[in-house]
Amino acid sequence: MDFNDELKIKFPKIIEFQINSICNSHCTICPYSSIEKEFGHEQMKDEQIEKLLEEFDEHASEIERIIPYLNNEPFIDSRFINLLRRLKSKKNHTIEVSTNASLLTKEISEIIVNEKLIDDFRISFFAGNEQEYKQLMPNLDFNKCKNNIKNFLEINNDLIPYQITLILVPWMDMKKNISQVKELFPNANIHTFGFLDRAGNLEQRNNLAIDENKNVKLIGCNLDRPFERMCILANGDVILCSQDWAREEVQGNVFETSIYEVWNSKKAIDIKRMILGEIPTESNFICKKCKLAILEDDENDKYLNFKGDIYMDENDKKRREIDESSFSNI
Repeated sequence: MDFNDELKIKFPKIIEFQINSICNSHCTICPYSSIEKEFGHEQMKDEQIEKLLEEFDEHASEIERIIPYLNNEPFIDSRFINLLRRLKSKKNHTIEVSTNASLLTKEISEIIVNEKLIDDFRISFFAGNEQEYKQLMPNLDFNKCKNNIKNFLEINNDLIPYQITLILVPWMDMKKNISQVKELFPNANIHTFGFLDRAGNLEQRNNLAIDENKNVKLIGCNLDRPFERMCILANGDVILCSQDWAREEVQGNVFETSIYEVWNSKKAIDIKRMILGEIPTESNFICKKCKLAILEDDENDKYLNFKGDIYMDENDKKRREIDESSFSNI
């Protein structure tokens, strides 16, 4: 990757932000519970939201996607539907939203579909049976969420793009799990993602490839996210990416300055240089704890910071041994 090319991006292409930090599911494959204890609940003021939206509109030609969701449950905030309307009304921004479906009532589904408020709707439903669902999403009601999703699918009738998302949890039988989800939602669009320990923020850890005994250098991110997207917390702080749950690399605050100024600040640029290996980093630098990091050794061999697991190979791709029929809709 040529860093000079990355410097040409003067405004983030993708922006993730939360107007409220609360989530109600407390998923066990997510660090939310521990982070909630440390940082509490935060909420943007109306005038702060409007400040962001005005800057979004000003840079609409540079923004490819807006994600008004970041490590939270967006529908908890009663202002969320009007936020979506505001994002669509002036510049018709492309919008992605992720939800756990616990608050996806018929009324909300009808509004979303009829007004075409979302362009990429992602619904997290991590298990096809109640017992395993409660293991992964312990604070939610399996049957309520299941029925909310069924109602949405009926109302939507494929009018807006959506996917039901599952995580390929290495300690579960995911072939069985996906089959059960498909039985609950026949012909639904199902997508799976590999398990990610959120850069070491979970007790269950990814099988990382980095070896402290070797001279290994960080040279990039497999998803290039720090170079094209910005993640804004409800208090205005900009974190490195959505995996920076513990706020290890705060680049600035968009309410104290602006999105443009934070993105182009020396601190933000230096962090990008660290990710590319142009500036040395400590062994506990957040990207070195992430399976998406690209590494280079003394022999100039480049590889992903991941040895693989039962479902994903060392390149973080689904293994061929997985029964293809279980993934026919993926």
